[in-house]
Amino acid sequence: MTFALLARCGRTGRIGLAIASDDLCIGAIVAHALRSNIGGSVTLGGSHEINNTLACNLLAQGYAPARVLRELRANDLERESRQIAIVDRHGRAAAHTGEGLAHSAQQKIESGFAVLADATVKPSLVDVFEACERSYPQRDTR
Repeated sequence: MTFALLARCGRTGRIGLAIASDDLCIGAIVAHALRSNIGGSVTLGGSHEINNTLACNLLAQGYAPARVLRELRANDLERESRQIAIVDRHGRAAAHTGEGLAHSAQQKIESGFAVLADATVKPSLVDVFEACERSYPQRDTR
């Protein structure tokens, strides 16, 4: 089972990624997933490392996450067997769950975060992140 939470901290404005996988190489696969003051991207469902680099490059050029997602999907012939999440430095988020994945593969996007997980894990990740966000005072980091 693989799951990921990509989020922007409302207090600090920093982007973070929490990921768990049975793939021992997951650290190398997501090594270029985040870029300071830009945002981040994570792709699950088979190694396609260029997605994260391309996403960060497009975010750095000012593309919104929804546009970045369209570009990644257009560039990936196996997109229907992947999940993709993107969050930018403003907290805008976009996600994709391919139709070729198990029915239990789900996503949730809100302002500030995106979760990719199956139905048993997704609610817990969302609850924990939202509880942490509520427990710290927000500040505008723009």
